[in-house]
Order: sequence, then C-alpha cells, then structure tokens
Amino acid sequence: MSGGDAPDRSNDRETGKGYKMMDEATRNTIRKLQATLIKIDSGIPVFFNIVQFQKMGLVYSTEKHGKDSSGNDTVIKTIWHLTDKAKQYIRVAI
Repeated sequence: MSGGDAPDRSNDRETGKGYKMMDEATRNTIRKLQATLIKIDSGIPVFFNIVQFQKMGLVYSTEKHGKDSSGNDTVIKTIWHLTDKAKQYIRVAI
C-alpha cells in the first residue's frame, strides 16, 4: 500500500462484501429448529420428525417402563434428550 491507496476489503467481514449473508428464509428455518430443540430439551410437548432428528444426530431417546393392565412390562413413556450437537445448534447466534 503506497500513498493514498486504500486496503483491499473485498472479503472483509465488516463490510459484508465477499461473504454470502443469510437470507431471511434461512434465518427463520434456524430459529424454528432452535425453538423445537429448546422445547424438546425442556420436556415441553412438541411435534418433530423423530427419524430426521435422529439421523441428523440431534436427539436420542430413553424409555420409562411400567406395567400394563395385564401386569406385563411395557414402555409407558419415551423421553427425548438432546445430543451435544443439538445443544451447539441452540447456541448459534443468527
């Protein structure tokens, strides 16, 4: 840089040039995912695609066992837990 030359800021985070910014639809998708994960973690009933979340490595389940009316051992409740990966997703600032 000599004299009055300005620094090259074509890939500068401060100006946003050269960086692809997140569009609103992507931000909304992330917010929705975060809200679902927070509800799962809090034990609040929420509908989510169990297979998709398991394949993505976001949740795992444990089962609470009990007896049915005939006295047979049965699963009475499935409890969903977040993986470390899911907890990282919650912490992402958008």
